[in-house]
Amino acid sequence: MLLVLTNPVPGKEAAFEAWYEQQHVPEVLDIPGYVAASRWKKSHLVWPSGRPSVDQSRAALYTVEGDLETAINALTSRVADGTIVLPDCIDIESIGITPYEFISETD
Repeated sequence: MLLVLTNPVPGKEAAFEAWYEQQHVPEVLDIPGYVAASRWKKSHLVWPSGRPSVDQSRAALYTVEGDLETAINALTSRVADGTIVLPDCIDIESIGITPYEFISETD
């Protein structure tokens, strides 16, 4: 799984949401290995005092099948070569990306 945390640029939230849903998610899912995506918005609820929170207001979870490193390299190369463009509605400085490896699942 790949967890991507982001923020829209203030005042450009609508453009951010449209870009993410209509362009970015389909572009990422077009990369071999990426099989699913879900998007999340930070809740207005606050965790009990003393618990840390992330600064980013949006999260995207990408499910990857196959080799995670290969999928990450494919995504980063598409961003580097301009195939995937990050528009001015995304706060580039706030992006946090973390790959996760599966441990277990409980129903």
